[in-house]
Parts: sequence; C-alpha cells; structure tokens
Amino acid sequence: MRGQERTVRTHLELAFDDDGDIVYLVGSSADISSEQTLRETRIDAETQMREIDNFVNFTAHYLRASDASDHDFA
Repeated sequence: MRGQERTVRTHLELAFDDDGDIVYLVGSSADISSEQTLRETRIDAETQMREIDNFVNFTAHYLRASDASDHDFA
C-alpha cells in the first residue's frame, strides 16, 4: 500500500490503577477506506440529484410562466 492514503478508525481505552495512573492502553484500528469512498460517492450522487431536480423545477416553472404554445418543441 505504499503511496496510498487510507482512512482508519481507531478506538483506545486506558486502564488506571487505584492511584489514577495509567497502567496500560488497549486499542484497535480498522481500515475504513472503502466505507469512506462509499460515503463520498453517495454524497456526490445526492448532490447531482439535487442539481437535476433544481434544473427540472426551473425548466418546468419557466415553461409554465411563458406561453409554451408559442414555442415549437417538436
């Protein structure tokens, strides 16, 4: 994986003794790069759908506001 950027999720827990000093640390990390890629892809798709919806709404409004019968769309 040399030269690749990865996204990881890390969870750490500390264990303390009776004096409040750290005795040990337990942790784990998981590569969540594919989850991050899917999340970004979904966000991009949602953004594109909003842009398409806005365009369709604008076009429909424009056609209703103008006299569409004056235009030859055939």
